[in-house]
Amino acid sequence: MTNEEIYETLDRILPVVNRAHGKNHPELHKVLALYNKIRKKPLAKYFLKIEKLTNNYSVPEDACATFEKAYNLLSILDNNICAEN
Repeated sequence: MTNEEIYETLDRILPVVNRAHGKNHPELHKVLALYNKIRKKPLAKYFLKIEKLTNNYSVPEDACATFEKAYNLLSILDNNICAEN
């Protein structure tokens, strides 16, 4: 999956995950805000913040498949962007 395909998928699913799970997982609000900053300018410092908020992209037990996919794609994008720099 290319970075652009990951961005396109995350653009669709991350807001949905935030709406569906944000009440029980308030860190998602910050993850979405940081993702939006990454979308404009992919800086490693934003990925570091997301890693910390998500406990290194650990998926909560009550997460749905889309939530899990969002964290997995963020992790892949993080690895791809950091490898490029």
